Amino acid sequence: MARIVINRIPTRVHGLDTVLNGGLLSGGLYLFIGGPGTGKTVLASEICYRLAESGERALFFTTLAESHGRLLSHTSGFSFFDDSLIQDSIRYLSASAALTEDSPEALRALIMSAVHEFKPRVVVIDNLEAVSEAYESRNAYKQFLHSMSTLAGLQDCIVIGLVSTSETDANSLGQIHADGVLKLTTGNRQLRSARELYVSKFRGSGFLEGRHLYTITGEGVHVYPRTEALYPRPGHVPGEDAARLGFGIETLDRMLKGGFQAGTTTLAAGATGTGKTVLGLHFLAEGARRGEPGIYLGFNETVPRIIGKGKHLGLPLDEHVARGALYLHWEPLKENLIDAISERLIELVEQSETKRLVIDGVDAFRHFPHYAERLPLFFAALSNELRALGVTTYATDEVAGLTGTEVQLTMRGISGQFDNLLFLRHVEYQAELKRLLSIIKMREGDYDPSLREFQISGHGIELAPTFESARRILTGMAEER
Repeated sequence: MARIVINRIPTRVHGLDTVLNGGLLSGGLYLFIGGPGTGKTVLASEICYRLAESGERALFFTTLAESHGRLLSHTSGFSFFDDSLIQDSIRYLSASAALTEDSPEALRALIMSAVHEFKPRVVVIDNLEAVSEAYESRNAYKQFLHSMSTLAGLQDCIVIGLVSTSETDANSLGQIHADGVLKLTTGNRQLRSARELYVSKFRGSGFLEGRHLYTITGEGVHVYPRTEALYPRPGHVPGEDAARLGFGIETLDRMLKGGFQAGTTTLAAGATGTGKTVLGLHFLAEGARRGEPGIYLGFNETVPRIIGKGKHLGLPLDEHVARGALYLHWEPLKENLIDAISERLIELVEQSETKRLVIDGVDAFRHFPHYAERLPLFFAALSNELRALGVTTYATDEVAGLTGTEVQLTMRGISGQFDNLLFLRHVEYQAELKRLLSIIKMREGDYDPSLREFQISGHGIELAPTFESARRILTGMAEER
């Protein structure tokens, strides 16, 4: 028996087609359900304009919810709006008269006639509550939905019905008769607003399950597929013969038997001022020197400050940036979405063919998410994708307390997501703070577990060649040198 192939129509809305596994299926009836202010009309309008840009046609029927004038006035503020597309590519038709003066059957006839004449790729009906209320019985309304589904199949288009309600009764919303249902919600979590989109039904296709955050800006709707849903499986795992990536610090690279294995993830934990960022800059500078492109992603220090810090350490970061071997990116602490940061980071990695990555301050991620419990799975998924892209990652995390011998990470459950763990700390000795470094774990390969004292000078990090100075500091037997 021959297989029937159904065409998929990309919505071209940022991130939505990823959630929908490529777009909506032609010939289907889809419902966008959400309360007032969730962005259903904006989303449907953007789909119409995005398709019109590619040469398709769209019909937009308004009922009793909003007049054409107000709808166009509200839509014109978005960058996707293009009034030159109206009439030839996008037509707005009012169904108010058919619902109030004539009969619901007049609405059905109006829609079918306009679709046959204009031959659109997408038909939007805003909103379906007014249609359902116009019918005397639920069965009659079901027949209307069935006719819209049949029309979509015959005309090889998609019909989108907007439903502005928070009801959960599937029958009253017509979800049973729809080929797909997208639900949009908005709410507050810890004084922050959170918009969420999820697909509750999609016949004939897989999709990214679960809830996905989205935003509405002047550019339109931007959906951010949940990182752990987007990258659910581990990517490429480095083999035993993978290359070693060092820091360009002779003593440390010797302790690491040449460096960390390519494709692994490293977490450097330590109190403020212990040198975590400096060590990361060494890692990037050494990679740039060896022709391995790198990215610095930071949250606390701007790009000019990082470049200035590099100059004080004798690391020519500005030169590496100028020749395209290094990219510095500052992500200021604000109300952001971790999936947005993940998306931008993966795009940068793919564009620059990055081999080394420094994430300076993973503790900053706890300020971003609307769901803190996501963080362990988020980091696991992000690490898997970075590994699959051939990236070796070095991240920093600030621990509590200025001095101490215990690693108390700011976020529980993330240390297990890293292959390697470094501990940098201050030790007080005779009214002076000394810096010590130790390798706590290294999954791929052998390493030197001894403590080492180190200093930060105009030449960067200088590590003691042996553990003797660290031993003397800890036993109280340190001597002047």
